[in-house]
Order: sequence, then C-alpha cells, then structure tokens
Amino acid sequence: MSSLHLIRASAFSSGVLANALPVIKANDQVVLFDDGVYNLNHPALNKLLALIGNEKLFVIEHHYLARGLVTETTANFITMAEFVSLTEATNQIITWQ
Repeated sequence: MSSLHLIRASAFSSGVLANALPVIKANDQVVLFDDGVYNLNHPALNKLLALIGNEKLFVIEHHYLARGLVTETTANFITMAEFVSLTEATNQIITWQ
C-alpha cells in the first residue's frame, strides 16, 4: 500500500525531512506545502528524489509562489483542487510538521 506524505516544514529549520526519509517508500507520493516548499532548495531533496523519483513529488503552487522561491528542481506544481484529489485517492496520509 502506498502512502501520501505531506511535508509542511522546512528542513532548514527542523528535522522533519530527515525524519520522514526513512519512512517514505519508493511507491509513495510526497506533497510539499506551507514552509515545506523550502525543501526544494535543500540538499536532502536529492535523497527524496532518488527514492521516489520526480514524478511522485508535488508542490502546491501558490505556497511556492507566495514565498518567492526559485529552484532548478523540476517540480510538479499542483493546485489545491489537485491536492484534494490526491488525498481522496489514497488510503494512508502521513503529515510531517
């Protein structure tokens, strides 16, 4: 069974991403939102991408834009409606904050 991991905090100011990495499995999906979008510029993101691949990493676009971020990482930007669809399509949701 795959899980949807919601990462709300920045790895620059917390250990959330480091704590989540051992739990995240290759078939899981991850959504970065709130201050979690800062993780797009954190070195630990490479470990996450190596584990799940780019196609399973999602970023809520208006949270990213509101913080004025710039990144070279290819991200799958989604709307809140698409985020809701992801949550409805999964059986297990784990929030990291």
